Amino acid sequence: MNMNASSVIHTIILILIPLVPAITYSESIVHEHKAHTHGISEIKLIISDGTISIKFESPANNIVGFEHAASNTEEENQLKRAHSILSKPASIFSFQGANCTSIPSSVTIDGLAKESHKHQSANKHQPHSTHKEITTEYQFQCKSSEDLTTMKTQLFNKFSNISEINVMWISDTNQGMSVLNPNNPQLFVE
Repeated sequence: MNMNASSVIHTIILILIPLVPAITYSESIVHEHKAHTHGISEIKLIISDGTISIKFESPANNIVGFEHAASNTEEENQLKRAHSILSKPASIFSFQGANCTSIPSSVTIDGLAKESHKHQSANKHQPHSTHKEITTEYQFQCKSSEDLTTMKTQLFNKFSNISEINVMWISDTNQGMSVLNPNNPQLFVE
């Protein structure tokens, strides 16, 4: 059997076309259902040019105790409390060896505020994720960030459902990973 290149390409396309909807659907599910483990949060820390940037991500359950849209006054109050605490970075993070001042931050609590039932998904076949994340981004301006030796967090004291924080950090001269827990809430920067 002698097939030219055009015939081979045409055959491959005919085989792949039926797979496109399945691939697209599975990609949306993977994107929507980011794996997370209750009790475990993450911090990504960048120390550079007099600035300390912190991105904190956590399953909503660690912060507010649930991962669905607030359905009653108590849950709405939990969201307000969490937002209030997370909006004050100077009360969450402290630094040894560097004199730092916080810059306005961002707190994202998407999908947890009480939802209006008027909103419906454009694609009714796509599932809504029940695994909600809370993300905050902080920046601190420091007079001597290169002298930073330790970062300590109060997240364990403020949110008792957090049992572990995985920290990835990078500076102008070094990088590392560490695991913090309630008995060891400090990151030593080398």
